[in-house]
This record gives sequence, C-alpha cells and structure tokens, in this order.
Amino acid sequence: LAGQTIVTSVPPGATSGAITVVTPGGTAVSASPFTVIVLPVIVQAPQSQTVTVGQTVSFTVVAASNGPEEYYWRKDGATLLGNPSAATATLTIPVATLADAGVYEAVVVNNAGAVTSAAATLTVNPIPATIALSGLAPTYDGAPKAVTATTNPVGVAVQITYDGAPTPPTNAGSYAVTAVVTDPNYVGTAGGTLTIGKAGASVTLTGLTATYDGAPKPASVTTSPTGLAVQLTYG
Repeated sequence: LAGQTIVTSVPPGATSGAITVVTPGGTAVSASPFTVIVLPVIVQAPQSQTVTVGQTVSFTVVAASNGPEEYYWRKDGATLLGNPSAATATLTIPVATLADAGVYEAVVVNNAGAVTSAAATLTVNPIPATIALSGLAPTYDGAPKAVTATTNPVGVAVQITYDGAPTPPTNAGSYAVTAVVTDPNYVGTAGGTLTIGKAGASVTLTGLTATYDGAPKPASVTTSPTGLAVQLTYG
C-alpha cells in the first residue's frame, strides 16, 4: 500500500459498529466491530438528606456509560477511605454520627475519563433527650441544695445552673434552675425554680417579769438552733 491513500470511515456520532476502509484498490469492512467509549452521563445525582445520630444513610448515583464504570465518593472534597461502599454506586453510612455531616459527591470513571455528580448535603441532628428535675423544694439546713436531673435516655450528661451559676445555693430563697444536655450526640433543656424553705426555729423568752426601778427591762431570748438573730419589740 506504499504511496496509496487509505480512508478509514466511521459513521458520524457512532459509538459502535464496523470500520470501513477505502483504498485505491477497493473497499473493505472490518470483521470486528469497533466501540468508542464516551464519558459517563450522570442520570441521577445523590440527594441531600437530614438524619438523626444513629440512623443509616445511603447516597446513590445513577450513571449511563457504554464502558465499564468505576466509582468513588468524596466528602467535603476529600476521597472517602475505609468504607467499602465508597467504591460503589451507593454509599452507605451504617450509623451516622455528627462527624459524618458534610457535602458528598460521586465520581464516575470509565476509559474515556471521569465525571462528578452534583453535590448532596448530609445534615446530622443530635438525638432529642428529655430532662426531669427533682429536689426543687428542700428546707434550709446549712448545706448546699443541688437539684437532681433525670434524663431519657438514661445517663445523658447534663449541666445544671442556679441563677446562671454552677454552684448549688445554700440559703433559703428562690433560684432559677436551668438544665442543659452537654453530650454532643443529644439535645435537650429543662427549667424550673428551686425554692429553699426556711427552717423552723424555737424562741424562748425569759425575764418577762420585773420590778420597776427606772431602768429599761429587756427580755432575754434563747433560740434553737442557738445563735439565731432575733428582733424584739415591746408594746
């Protein structure tokens, strides 16, 4: 074929078929069909989701291609590692945590190159927890009066403040109580009023009978518990 022109003909837009070869000596059609691999086309992108901590999450991408496809998933721009499903069309997160929240996208690859899907956002919310407060009506005895917080689920960490301070009060009076869940996997608050009642005391008066001599005659006071401040009035 030296010095001759060979024209290879592939139908416009075709991705498979036979190859036609035209030479000065004649025309031949290939016995084996050709295949032109084109870039994958994203048919369905993964969808954004909102879940609660502990739930299962699945992202799926659907792509069309005339060649073998491979997949990998990215989170916040970084390739996901350590999850076997990140190399498939469906990414599965069996137990979602707060750290899984972010932006996900699938990359579909074939021999023609790679295409990236539209991004999907995963929002992971903490689990709601309830708080019940008890011990809100103690009586003053000189010791701090801490409120008890019971959570559902049981055992969730809670911070309690009294008029905005973490130290339980001691003196009689009313205090605004706020309980807030501090475990990042849970969310919940509760409020109430701690009222520390005044303790009972007995007062004994003596010196109530005196003979006039021109001098003031104050009565004497004894308290139980001892040492309590007492104001006396006469008349």
